[in-house]
Amino acid sequence: MTREQWFSILALVALAAAVGSTQAAIGMPPEAAPLIRHFYKVHNTCANVEPFVRHQVQLVWANDSTVAPKLIKLLYADCMVNRVLEARCPGAVSCADILNIAARDAVYFSGGPSYPVFLGRRDGLESKAEWVDFPSPSMSWESTLAYFQSKGLDVQDMATLLEFDAVLDRLYNFNNTGKPDPTMEESTLSYLRKECPPKLKLGVDQQLRYGGDTYDLTDEFASSVEDFKGEFAFSMSRMGGLKVLTGTNGQIRLNCRTVNK
Repeated sequence: MTREQWFSILALVALAAAVGSTQAAIGMPPEAAPLIRHFYKVHNTCANVEPFVRHQVQLVWANDSTVAPKLIKLLYADCMVNRVLEARCPGAVSCADILNIAARDAVYFSGGPSYPVFLGRRDGLESKAEWVDFPSPSMSWESTLAYFQSKGLDVQDMATLLEFDAVLDRLYNFNNTGKPDPTMEESTLSYLRKECPPKLKLGVDQQLRYGGDTYDLTDEFASSVEDFKGEFAFSMSRMGGLKVLTGTNGQIRLNCRTVNK
């Protein structure tokens, strides 16, 4: 189970990397400067927010082991409700922070790495479907790199978040058999095939193997899952710091689906 769910995370991250210097990233984006570890503990507003969220994610994951990719896909679409946390810490924790914590914990429960989540985000005053800007899988290598750079990410983030050829092979052509990996559970296979049709393979993920700046990275990831997990955790942290609202900007939503009245 753990291995299948970890690969499901990689597949959905490739679809959800909407939030992108050809040099390796050296830290969090500038707008993330106000975010800190243990924000709610430091400000004495909800000291146990991370254990609360982790417990709720664990309960959900126990009944739906595909929750990790679903949460990651939501992570940059900004919509999740956690009534338990609102009851414990009313009006204190933003939906944006809850979702970032929940996505991290779902990754962990699915066999992926845990990583620090810097907190202190506030929620937007608007959320519109047309603002969701996912990259097209048919983009060229150059266009995709430009896309990631326009979002504040770099070539290393791009290679990390889009390296999922192996996932599609497991779904459709395991070991060149023309069939899926027989070790995958039927429910996981069905879900991932729905989210990752085979035509996605005809895109930039294949070109990563031929790009001068990404060839070495893809080769490294192919030979070391641990290296990939480390870079994945770092890139997820960087994405979580892009275009954040902090301080007095935005609001703390009482209902994550709507702005406060």
